[in-house]
This record gives sequence, structure tokens and C-alpha cells, in this order.
Amino acid sequence: MYTGTVWGITLLILGTLLSIGALQLVTAVAAPGLIGQAARNLERRGTMAQIGMLAVGTGILGLLILALALLANAGPAGKVLQAMLAVPGAFLIAGGLASASLCVGGRLPSPLDDGRPWRRLVRGATALGLSWIIPFLGWFLILPGCAAAGIGSLVFAFLQFDQRREAARAWLPDRGAEPAA
Repeated sequence: MYTGTVWGITLLILGTLLSIGALQLVTAVAAPGLIGQAARNLERRGTMAQIGMLAVGTGILGLLILALALLANAGPAGKVLQAMLAVPGAFLIAGGLASASLCVGGRLPSPLDDGRPWRRLVRGATALGLSWIIPFLGWFLILPGCAAAGIGSLVFAFLQFDQRREAARAWLPDRGAEPAA
């Protein structure tokens, strides 16, 4: 294998991880209450509830992958429908990964988080991203497991209307405060 090929693969992997982290940030800013409540569900629920969230997320993720695979063989109209399903599916997966990253980032506290709640997401996304690099275990177990648990927690957070507003306040910085220099 040539050195250029190795560098190309390495940069492709790093670019993918950075893109996934950036999409998580965009998703969390677009729906702060939903993502914040989903992360709270992952953090504060019992083991049986977390297993339930994992099961629901696995079912939804499996249906999404199955639908995308079936539409791939449906001709030109199927390709258009596949693209129309892939975009919301990507944001659904990114929202699930963002809630998992917030949960992991919350368990790695830092004194620099005051006024910067997004740093928790970046820390969690970095930790999870590094675990996804592990061949086979990270690709086929950790990454889909994090996505499925996050998607399941998003489903439960979608049904919790009252708690989402409080979660959004915890996620968004106070607009009246002066930024720290």
C-alpha cells in the first residue's frame, strides 16, 4: 500500500468524524429542548428504561436502513425517494448521536463549561468519535448502539412536552449575561 493511500484513508476517517461532530452541534442548536431532554433521559433513567430506549431506537434505525436499501433498487423514482428519506434520517441519527454525546460529555465535567454548554457536546462527541475508530467493535457495536440509544431517547423526549422547555433553557446560554472575555 502506498503512503498516499494510507494518508487518504486516514484523512477520510478524520473528516467523517469531524463532519459527524459538526452535524451533532447543528442538530443540537436547531432543537435544543428535544436534544437536551433526550440526553437527560439517557442520564437519569433506570437500566430498564435505557434498554427500552435502545430497543425502540434499534427498531427505528433498522426500519430506516431497510427502507433505504429497498429504495436503492426501485429505479430513478426510488433514488429520489431514497434521497428524500436519507436527509431526515441523517438528522435523526445526528440527533440521537448528539444526545448520546451530551450524556457522555456530562460525565466528563470541566470547569470551563460555565456559560458554554456546547463544550459538553464537543467533549462527548470527541470521546465517542475516538471509540468509533476501533475496527469492528467501534464500527458495528459502539456506533450503532450509541445511535440506537440516542434515537430511542429522542422518541421518548418527543413525547415529554413539559420537560423540553426546561432542557432548552439549560442548553442555551443566557442572552442577558455579558460574554466572558
